[in-house]
Amino acid sequence: MTCRVLLLALLFPAYVCTSARAVIYEVPENKTNFVGARDVNILADDVHFKTAAILSKVRMRLAIKGVQACTIWLFDAMNSLPIHTVSFTNVPAFDEFDVSTYDFDMHVQVPKDIYVGFSAQGDGWTNNADFWSLGTVVNQGVAGTAGQYYYGPVTGEQLNAIYNIGDSSFGCLQILSEPVQVTNLVVATGQVHPAIAALPIYATNAVERIETIGGTNWQDRGTLSLSVESTTWSESNSAPTSAFYRIKSR
Repeated sequence: MTCRVLLLALLFPAYVCTSARAVIYEVPENKTNFVGARDVNILADDVHFKTAAILSKVRMRLAIKGVQACTIWLFDAMNSLPIHTVSFTNVPAFDEFDVSTYDFDMHVQVPKDIYVGFSAQGDGWTNNADFWSLGTVVNQGVAGTAGQYYYGPVTGEQLNAIYNIGDSSFGCLQILSEPVQVTNLVVATGQVHPAIAALPIYATNAVERIETIGGTNWQDRGTLSLSVESTTWSESNSAPTSAFYRIKSR
């Protein structure tokens, strides 16, 4: 995850990048396959990113019968309380295949390994369950254990058991992250002072520099403060009169 800043020190103004949100996890839908969450349970899949991130949107494909009390759940560990929940109103589905897209906007700091799931209480089809579309390919992110899901009672607000359906599936998801932002930039003779926001706090965030656009020899210029979302950084006696900078999360 990177954010690049063009600095034309001494001669020209500095330009601050405004990177777009990035898709950091994606499993495309296979419309013939789904997994069910029983009325009393949370059902989740393990989700893995290349680095820690700030989540800005989670998109799921669900078929929920009737009108129910529904929640999306994010966990960072089994047998632990959620790190984030969102209650939502569902679109009534005709059957298990009548899926709708649900978008959940958020601003949530997460480590690179989490669990994402849903619950729907009040109705259901076979075994009083509602359904989540599945896929077989992880286009973005890191694949977890195929065919393995996690559940626990809604009343306990934890995942405490494993459900293996014996196939090569993953929960259909698209997850977007917030970009690192340079909110202010001061350039003076031999100095650069950026103010940086939206840093993933569970990652190591470093400043890197290169002198020519399109080059590959990025130089590590220092590590930003740990476990903070916003910080400032400075570099003095910078040799080039122009340079590209980026923030790299590892």
